[in-house]
Amino acid sequence: MSRKKLDNAITAFKASLMEELKNGFEIPEAQLYLNFKDRHGDKIRQIKHITQISTIHVNNHIFANQLKLLALLEDYVDAIDSNKTVGIYLYGRTIFELAAFLHDVTDRLLITKQITDIRWKDKGVEFFNTIIRARFGTSNSYLISLLQKGKISRRNTAPINVSFSISKLLSKKEHRRLQGKYDMLCDYVHHNFSSSTVSISGIRQESTARHSSGGAIRLPHKSVINVYSVDQSDKSNRAAEQTMATVVDCVAVCRHALSTIPESPYSKEFLTEMTGLSSGFMMFPPRIP
Repeated sequence: MSRKKLDNAITAFKASLMEELKNGFEIPEAQLYLNFKDRHGDKIRQIKHITQISTIHVNNHIFANQLKLLALLEDYVDAIDSNKTVGIYLYGRTIFELAAFLHDVTDRLLITKQITDIRWKDKGVEFFNTIIRARFGTSNSYLISLLQKGKISRRNTAPINVSFSISKLLSKKEHRRLQGKYDMLCDYVHHNFSSSTVSISGIRQESTARHSSGGAIRLPHKSVINVYSVDQSDKSNRAAEQTMATVVDCVAVCRHALSTIPESPYSKEFLTEMTGLSSGFMMFPPRIP
């Protein structure tokens, strides 16, 4: 895909996200644990409880990550426009990690939804635990202590391992062209050979290395001269060319994951049969001012 087409694809993604999010929205926060004690022995109430609380958490997950994706995409484009070479690789890598994470979460929930409805409680608990981990997983001990006051289980504070998510994404046939791209992005972000070359504005072969003060280093023969300058335009253009196709692919992965994520562990048919409600929620028409 040409640079112009990649630019157009990123612009289209930004415009689409902005259109979806421009009016803002409000979603209630749901409790962090399933309360079967108050619904003991009542299968229908338990199914409604699992469905309703899971749906609220899934929608919070969707909108939070749509906004995160939009912010990262804007930062990536800003880094290109302002010739911030390191930022281009950094935001590109973060978008890749977000794509892998969202793909993994949706995949786990879809697999859980396929479990037979005979095991409705097991699948409901597994679905709930997955979306809770996706939203609240953290390695921050202070945050874990706060979350546990909200009765979240210790297991559900364990963050989803991004390395596992990346391996899972790359194992899919449709995403194999992303093979090697994450390693490349990391190599430019980590403090090693690739990232050190990012700071070099150019290379030339000459026998004199000049300094802005007017001084110079004379060499007995021609040698490689590294040029250091705040003008990173050449390097940033190369970084954009290296990363744009990967970013476009990863944004598409994010968009697909968020648009196909199931809101509930149960099918509409099962919910209608058990609760009389296809969504598990009692719906009311909007108030007309």
